[in-house]
Amino acid sequence: MIKRIGKKQVLKTLHELVDEFGVDYVYKSPDRFEDDPDGPTCFYTNADGTPSCAAGHVFFRLTPELYDGIRVVEDESHLSFSLGSSAWVEIPVQGETKRIGDYLTKAAIRILANMQERQDSGTAWGPALDRTEKVETL
Repeated sequence: MIKRIGKKQVLKTLHELVDEFGVDYVYKSPDRFEDDPDGPTCFYTNADGTPSCAAGHVFFRLTPELYDGIRVVEDESHLSFSLGSSAWVEIPVQGETKRIGDYLTKAAIRILANMQERQDSGTAWGPALDRTEKVETL
């Protein structure tokens, strides 16, 4: 059975990312696919396999096997998906079908979804994390 990652671990990792990248770091969507008519779209992974967005970095650090599965889905489908709607998307993990919700608690998913929404709208990671934490304490 998978031990699910909780809100404290996700918040700790997000704080580490802000410390590492800087409070003013603004995520830029990678232009992963030349044939994408919509231009750059937000992805968890970059074309070279490295993490892209904040949630991608969290998955890479806390659940590398899930991260690898997400990378496969993004590479094969050319689609990005948001945490709000994708916690139950089927992801291949070590020969099995798993979901993000199998690895993270609902509270952890909610935190990452809030952070993702803010970063995708152009908010720097420091203020995005501050606002995410404020929403979580309400």
